[in-house]
Amino acid sequence: MENLRLAVVAGSRRLGRVWHTDFTDPVEMRRLRARVMAAAAVLGLVSTVGGALVARTDTGSFWAVQAAIVTYLLGLIAWTRRGVRAGDTEFLLMILVSHVFGMVSVQVGIGRGEVSVTALSLVSVALMGGVFCGRRRDVVVQALFGSVMIALAGVLGAGGPHRPQEVSTGAFDLIAVSAVVRLLRDMAVAAVERAKRGEVTDPLTGLANRRGLEQQGARRWSTRARERASLAVLVIDVDHFKRVNDTLGHAAGDDILRRLADLIAANMRHDDDVTVRLGGEEFFVLCAVTPGEAVQIAERLREQVATELAPVTISIGVHETLPGADDPLPDSLWTAVDVADRALYVAKNSGRNRVVLALPD
Repeated sequence: MENLRLAVVAGSRRLGRVWHTDFTDPVEMRRLRARVMAAAAVLGLVSTVGGALVARTDTGSFWAVQAAIVTYLLGLIAWTRRGVRAGDTEFLLMILVSHVFGMVSVQVGIGRGEVSVTALSLVSVALMGGVFCGRRRDVVVQALFGSVMIALAGVLGAGGPHRPQEVSTGAFDLIAVSAVVRLLRDMAVAAVERAKRGEVTDPLTGLANRRGLEQQGARRWSTRARERASLAVLVIDVDHFKRVNDTLGHAAGDDILRRLADLIAANMRHDDDVTVRLGGEEFFVLCAVTPGEAVQIAERLREQVATELAPVTISIGVHETLPGADDPLPDSLWTAVDVADRALYVAKNSGRNRVVLALPD
């Protein structure tokens, strides 16, 4: 009994992991797809062999089941040759093979059978296709293959339809169900992605926020550490921003922050450079540089702001660092921010509208 209880607990935990799968994570989706494919293969094999045992005394049923077994094994071989890297089309075909052949074998095994292999019986397959399909054309592949299986079931005498219009209707049903599920899945994934972006994005400027800095900055830091290349850390502050708000109004102040964010982003040369609004009128940049280049980037940005956003000016604290592969993250990142922030403090105390490079310790 204790072993049974432990088995039930272990099974429940596995089901829990499936239930809480992050469907926007490609790695988790590949793992889930591999598990479903394995389960489909086992169920298809068990039901097909079971049908063969029941039909062993009936010649017509025997050959129908043999055809099912041969085609099933061919599908299984094709899947195992690809392993867990199997594409979406192979996944759908494997599910269809397992599901349809299981139904064919059971029905020919019991003779006349009351449940026919129709599109309705393939709804579960259509649902799986809608969830797991990575490419829209696979929905059509699924429907066409399912229609062939429906027709084959009828030819083999498994109670399936014989008329072409029934097969075509079944194909339409499969496409419709898969397409609707696919649409709902895409809508759900888009909603999750929007929510994730909202958590790490500043709503005013569209730049990353502090949480986004930790996520994106850690990735950028690790990448440059692997490349053994330098990073520039820039902390940017709008000079006398309170005066700007008091004089021009908060709406104008917000517009200045948005335009400044656009200028900062436009000065980044690499797609994975990180631009962040730390809060208020303070911004942060983490960008790839060659040694000695950080100050040039900061000066170019300062001059551009003084020209395009006049009379607004900015002060910038700069820290150039060489990330290490063993640096603890995000602690090392925030340490670099603190160093650049101290340089910013010097810039503001030295008259503002200037760039100050943090001196090495």
